[in-house]
Amino acid sequence: MGLFRRIGKAVSGKASKDINKMSLSEIIDYKSSSVSELAKKSKVSAKTINKYLDKNLDGIPKGTCTKIKKAFGIS
Repeated sequence: MGLFRRIGKAVSGKASKDINKMSLSEIIDYKSSSVSELAKKSKVSAKTINKYLDKNLDGIPKGTCTKIKKAFGIS
């Protein structure tokens, strides 16, 4: 299954990046999303998301981070 994922990413043009090292705003851009879409999917307010845009996932409180990861499908 990993082979097909790599082939799919190569074909789609999106390179695999280490998401844990990216800030939340970079992750939103990488996933081609917006703050309002993330707020809807994760059920976290846009105000809270805006507060953590410059932090990476380790700097976000665990409950909020779990909701954001679930909305983006990050494990």
